[in-house]
Amino acid sequence: DAIEAGGVRLNLPNATRDVLAKMTDEGLDIASAMKSPSYDRTDGAIVSPASNGESGIPEASYDDWTAASNDRRDRGSNFGALRAASSLLAQSPADHVLRRDVALSASDLGFPAAAFQALKSVAVSRPWEPSSYVGMAGAARDAGLPDLAVVMYEVCLAGEWEERFVSFRE
Repeated sequence: DAIEAGGVRLNLPNATRDVLAKMTDEGLDIASAMKSPSYDRTDGAIVSPASNGESGIPEASYDDWTAASNDRRDRGSNFGALRAASSLLAQSPADHVLRRDVALSASDLGFPAAAFQALKSVAVSRPWEPSSYVGMAGAARDAGLPDLAVVMYEVCLAGEWEERFVSFRE
């Protein structure tokens, strides 16, 4: 029996379904990884606030925010760097390519749970693309949630992806 999830058919083997049924909620809770004290730490770096436009949303170009992110990272504030990178999303919330870029930055900066959340947003809007699920699996693994990582990898293997993603199976 296939499962329909977000517009993608998943053909999970019975053994996988049995394993999933035995997993605890704690092992699947990405929000618990978001409670890390590293999210509140700036490591002594002084982070300058972003300027806001008339709408109250920080405004700057991609290059400006990327430079600000790199500067904050170089001064020892990975959290500040992530905040600068994610400010781009306030200007272009529907840009899934940008959201993936921010997810990769979050992962590189040591915030895998934030990367998972960004990729989850992409997967919700584009469920037919297996790359988001692979990224979420890696982020869950890096966040110390192996059960969630297994679930995401199983989704990748069990999904019936569109023909244009035929190379994904190879």
